[in-house]
Amino acid sequence: MAWNQKTAGITVGTIVSLIGLGLAGMAGSVMLSDYDEDEALFVDLVYVSDGVVNPANEGKMIALQGKLEGDVPIYDPLTGVEIPSLIAYRHIEEYVAEENTDGTTDYQWDRDNAGSSSPINSEYEMPSILMADINIGEYDLDQNLLRQVTPNESYVTVDTGTGMFDAVGDIRFIYTIMSASDTLEYTVFGVQEGNQLVVHPELAMPSAHQGFVTAEQALEKYQDDMHTAGLIFLVVGLLVAAAGGFWIFYTSRLKLTPLAQRQGAYPTGGQGAYPTGGQAWAGPEYSPRNEPWDPRFGAPGTQNQGSGSQGQSYQPPVGQPPVSQPVAYQPPVNQPPANQVRDNQQPSTQKSWQNHEARHQPSQSPDAWGGSSKGQSQRGPFYDS
Repeated sequence: MAWNQKTAGITVGTIVSLIGLGLAGMAGSVMLSDYDEDEALFVDLVYVSDGVVNPANEGKMIALQGKLEGDVPIYDPLTGVEIPSLIAYRHIEEYVAEENTDGTTDYQWDRDNAGSSSPINSEYEMPSILMADINIGEYDLDQNLLRQVTPNESYVTVDTGTGMFDAVGDIRFIYTIMSASDTLEYTVFGVQEGNQLVVHPELAMPSAHQGFVTAEQALEKYQDDMHTAGLIFLVVGLLVAAAGGFWIFYTSRLKLTPLAQRQGAYPTGGQGAYPTGGQAWAGPEYSPRNEPWDPRFGAPGTQNQGSGSQGQSYQPPVGQPPVSQPVAYQPPVNQPPANQVRDNQQPSTQKSWQNHEARHQPSQSPDAWGGSSKGQSQRGPFYDS
């Protein structure tokens, strides 16, 4: 693993750890929050259960309890569909083709769901909240008060495709409506403005709650929900931070391999074990493993020695194979290989020594040295006069 990859790994691990710690910190702040601001809004809270507008409550925080009423069915301005519900969600699905890694293609409907942040009664081709004009008694409710009411019962599907079969790019609309078992009895928290109830801009918890509840009950439920969500994010954040820390530990302990050390200082593309046209051997930091080495360049793991010059690569002689290619032993002509014994006999050390001495004894023949064996000095390669 090269140094730049090692540094990148540590950097990525640090970023992941910081993200995890950030998530954990945010989750902790949510869990430790005591929601004093919401409680302060309920100090002068007025409960209204008969639906009658009282001018004395103008500008005050109201807990309006009663049954939701409105004109049904509601009308979708985009498709013209009539929906028998006070509140509905319009989801959009598109028929898409997804390419798999094995080259196959999957065809399926991809849904874009509506949610509490979607626009209300949008005329555009997008997820939307569809809502009638709703009131409780004499109070007309701001539609933003009911954003948190979630329809969960499927109603109808409108397909815009023109063919018998689904085609890529086809669009269809899925509608969900309020459940038939919903009694439509709600408690809505808001500010009285004339005969309207509007959202308080500083209220953090949802404004509408199913059933008749007190402010304390609504706030307690909201806190429990937020604590549960905070705990989940805390666990996820700690796991992410732990994963980043482990990655930092793992990458920081990795050591450079000989191949990584050789990169940049030992280019490839030459002959044999020592490439041509590049730099010299990497030096003492590189110790070849499982590769033959040339004694003229020093032992593995040492500085360049011998006939090699710093800054030049080794060039094998013409006709000689590269150092990395072993050469089989070739015995001399007319001589059997060393591991073959003539006539199936083991060589005799004593006989070989006798032959050696006989070859170096002075000859007694006058023809051998050009003189007589009597009265003349004997000369030979091992005797001086």
